[in-house]
Amino acid sequence: VPSSATSARGVLPSTPEPSYKPEYLAKVKDLSDHQSKVDPVFYCGKPGVPRIGSPRRIVQLSNEIIFFYEDISGDPYRIIPTDGRPHRANANPSHYGDSVGRWEGRVLVVDVRNFVEDTWFGEDGYFHSPEMRVIERLWKDGDNLVWQATVEDPVVLITPWVVPPRLIKP
Repeated sequence: VPSSATSARGVLPSTPEPSYKPEYLAKVKDLSDHQSKVDPVFYCGKPGVPRIGSPRRIVQLSNEIIFFYEDISGDPYRIIPTDGRPHRANANPSHYGDSVGRWEGRVLVVDVRNFVEDTWFGEDGYFHSPEMRVIERLWKDGDNLVWQATVEDPVVLITPWVVPPRLIKP
């Protein structure tokens, strides 16, 4: 069950909402004001990363990790190579991007790029450009798992947005 994890060990400082460049504030407001008419998730669209949140189940193999989710648009999953390979050079953009993972000590770091443009990275009209990159971090804090993501998009954001962490209890 995801919950707040602001006091968990290893959490990065976060803000409740991203900082858009001034020229995009009106677009964010318009999308937010008309969310029920324009948000793809309201029409069975895939939420994308990081909007889908933390995985519900994780399977770790020797050279990859599989994230399983429960979502109203289906039960998506992501296969994340952890064998040191780079991002796929000719991959088509997708809702969940192209992920590669690596271990930094006891923290799993997942670098996600190459998204379709019609996803939002959060509620309230949080749109992105094709340049969006998401860095997900997962680690254990006691018996719990902590998930936190950082959204980088130099086209539309003033600074990267560090998403408030989520605590997943067993």
